[in-house]
Amino acid sequence: MSRHVLRKENITVAYGYDDMMPAPLGGYFFQVFDDEEISDRNLEGCIINEGVAKGISRNRMAELMIQWGVSNKRHLKAVALDLPL
Repeated sequence: MSRHVLRKENITVAYGYDDMMPAPLGGYFFQVFDDEEISDRNLEGCIINEGVAKGISRNRMAELMIQWGVSNKRHLKAVALDLPL
């Protein structure tokens, strides 16, 4: 499992690959948190929570990465090639 975290302004983006998730969607996941709203007791600050239970497609993963400003070119290339991050 890999998990990468990117902090931007008032949000935190967490994304990665969990190889324990079932095929066919693979194990990509993507989460966005509002830093002012989220806490251990309050999960309402979770803006996006995709793929955590079932994985998401590489196309959806790339779309989310671009939409939320993940600029790590190595990670984008790995997703394009359908490889773990």
